[in-house]
Amino acid sequence: MPVEKAAQQPLTFVDNAETPEIFADAIVGFHHLNGVVKIALGSVRMSHNGDGVANRVVVGRLVMSVPAALGLATGLTELLKRQGVGLPESAAKAKAN
Repeated sequence: MPVEKAAQQPLTFVDNAETPEIFADAIVGFHHLNGVVKIALGSVRMSHNGDGVANRVVVGRLVMSVPAALGLATGLTELLKRQGVGLPESAAKAKAN
C-alpha cells in the first residue's frame, strides 16, 4: 500500500490494560528540538537508609511530536476547566502580564 494511502486509513484504538502508570508530582523540565517535545516527570523520593534525605528524581520522560504536545496541552486545559480546576484568578492575571 502506498504511503499516501496508509496515512488516510482510519486507525483502530487498541487499549492495553498492562501499560504501566507513572506517578509524577512535578514536571521538572521541558525540551523542544527538531519537532520533538520532551517532558521530564519528577517525584520526591525519600532515602531509606536512616538519613531522612528527600530528593526529586526523574521518574519518566514523555516524548512526543509538536502536534501531539499541543493536543496534550489543549486537552488537559479543557479537562481541568470543565472540572473547575485551575489557577486562582489573581495568579492567572499575573501570569498573563
